[in-house]
Amino acid sequence: MKRSAFIIITHNNVKVLTKCIASIVKFSTNPYHIFLVDNASTDDTIGFCVSSIQNLTYIRNNVNIWWGGGINQGIKLSSDFDYIFFLNDDIEVYQGWDKNHIDVLDSDFGIGAVGPMDSSVLDWQNYDRVLKVFKPDLPKLENVDRQDIVAMNQNILMTKQKAFSVKGMLAFFCVAFKRTTIDKIGMLDEEFIMGGDDDDYCRRLDAMGFSLSILLNTYIIHHGGVSTKNNRNSEWKNEQRKKNIALLKRKHPDYYK
Repeated sequence: MKRSAFIIITHNNVKVLTKCIASIVKFSTNPYHIFLVDNASTDDTIGFCVSSIQNLTYIRNNVNIWWGGGINQGIKLSSDFDYIFFLNDDIEVYQGWDKNHIDVLDSDFGIGAVGPMDSSVLDWQNYDRVLKVFKPDLPKLENVDRQDIVAMNQNILMTKQKAFSVKGMLAFFCVAFKRTTIDKIGMLDEEFIMGGDDDDYCRRLDAMGFSLSILLNTYIIHHGGVSTKNNRNSEWKNEQRKKNIALLKRKHPDYYK
């Protein structure tokens, strides 16, 4: 049977990481293995990871090589897996989440990457933003708490359309690929730090003729910003954002004008 590799990058986020992995273990149905890349955490991440978690390989880095570097480590270690998921440590998933990604990837050879809808107002795939911008056949759910993952998934369960293609990008807090697609596109560009790497990878997918899809039958919780709030100060983050934008413009001048 085909297997999934879940690559999770973490740094000093053991409280949300425990919830993330617990939800993956509880709700994943396709055979899987977790590759957890720890970017030099100083909290109790090590203690948590050496506990009895099955199907998990723990990679400990002595320095922070950032998200792209950690993902690339996971890609190298998961060469014999059929599906590759890039995951933040601050997400929580629900039943059917992995199968729904895989079903869409297998439905069309041209689909390069698939991601779910989520709870964070900061994200491209926020449920209400998807509803407003793309106007798919989804309920408005005005009285449903966006942090209630059970209620949100139950309300979209009868959605007839499984996914739809989008131009532009997917945010990589939770995204799935076929291994064959990653083999064609290559590794993430590690020059990007704290942003821009997902934009760049989506541009590269587009250049190779692949499409991007957002799932309409899958909703996850994303505690947006938790993964980056402890990394340096605001001035440093702003400078890094400027560098990422400049790099995107240099690499993709026709898209970022």
